[in-house]
Amino acid sequence: MTRNCSLHRTFRTPKAPRERLRALFLGQLEALLNLRSSEIAVVLSEWRQLSARSRKLVVKLRDKVDEAWDEVLREAAVQGIVLGDPRILRLSILGSINWSLQWYDRRGKLTIDDLAFRLLETFVPPERSSN
Repeated sequence: MTRNCSLHRTFRTPKAPRERLRALFLGQLEALLNLRSSEIAVVLSEWRQLSARSRKLVVKLRDKVDEAWDEVLREAAVQGIVLGDPRILRLSILGSINWSLQWYDRRGKLTIDDLAFRLLETFVPPERSSN
């Protein structure tokens, strides 16, 4: 999860919203599916049970991650790249990404990069040419 906060700083560079979204998908998946994914899974599901101090740190990190997603999704919505409420879209995307902790197998054929691309295509379909 820490990686997402460091990635947030790189999203300030002028890139197209779709490129920034791809970086968010990839960064979120890499942060979740690293070698400590079981620890992250516990924090995601049991964060309310943490001590007040630890919970405050987790919430602060979560808010930074949400802020990064919200910024890019709002920009993408303005440009017509995504439809609907950006907050609901963020919650849906992060819910899907977070659930990958339950089924993703690093030893399988699907790489994290492939998964990021497939999820991006699911939530943010590519533009179709108007030929």
